[in-house]
Amino acid sequence: MSEYLKLLATPMVCVIVFLASGLVLTRRAKQKSLRAAIGWYLASGALLILFLLSFKPVANILVNTLESPYKPVTQADLEKTDIIVILTGGIAPVGSYQRTAEASGTSYSRIFNGVEMFKKSHARLLVVAGLGREGEAVSEAAVMKDLAIKLGVAPDMIITEERSHTTMESIMELRKMGLFDKNTTVGLVTSAIHMMRSVWTLQKAFPDIEIVPLPAEYLSDQKLFSFHKLVPSGDVFVNSTSVIHEWSGLLWYKLKLRK
Repeated sequence: MSEYLKLLATPMVCVIVFLASGLVLTRRAKQKSLRAAIGWYLASGALLILFLLSFKPVANILVNTLESPYKPVTQADLEKTDIIVILTGGIAPVGSYQRTAEASGTSYSRIFNGVEMFKKSHARLLVVAGLGREGEAVSEAAVMKDLAIKLGVAPDMIITEERSHTTMESIMELRKMGLFDKNTTVGLVTSAIHMMRSVWTLQKAFPDIEIVPLPAEYLSDQKLFSFHKLVPSGDVFVNSTSVIHEWSGLLWYKLKLRK
């Protein structure tokens, strides 16, 4: 069911379906017929979706719905933490030219910032959670652990969770590991856009713990206006798509975990 929801929440799929349907309906349709009108509206809707989600001001509004509650961390936030958990965000697996697995841009941001926060905190453990996609030769957590060690964290201070494929699975696996009790304060590191869903799921699984959000990889752009922000961009479309996925994922989690 979640795979179907993810598909429906992918704007590019909607754009292609609308555009293809519009072209089919308008082909050989009589001018001013109902079929031609429906086809024209579908094709126009596809272009409008593509433009709006590629438009930086629109994407910024969407991104801020998820990122604005989570401000950059302070030293006081870090000093409260007993354990810091970093959620993985993907790796570049071994492939035809890729000789060794390495952290994706998202994972690198999470682990780099997470390690910096860990070093400044009073946390006794750093937990890295996530197996990643099925069929990969090495887990995302293992790749990120190696990177954390290279960044100066002692191996005996790192625990990995290497069974989960999703955020929900990661948190449920952490519950099985029994790392937290009701007096534990957990610092949660993930991308700012992913924080709302992650915090909600962690709090659902551990209602008695205190959670300190430790966001990384902000996508919102707070810089002054410039002309290039008015030019549609593929990168901006990706950011908008990520927002839609996050809200859809949060809705799915709430439906799945409701009492």
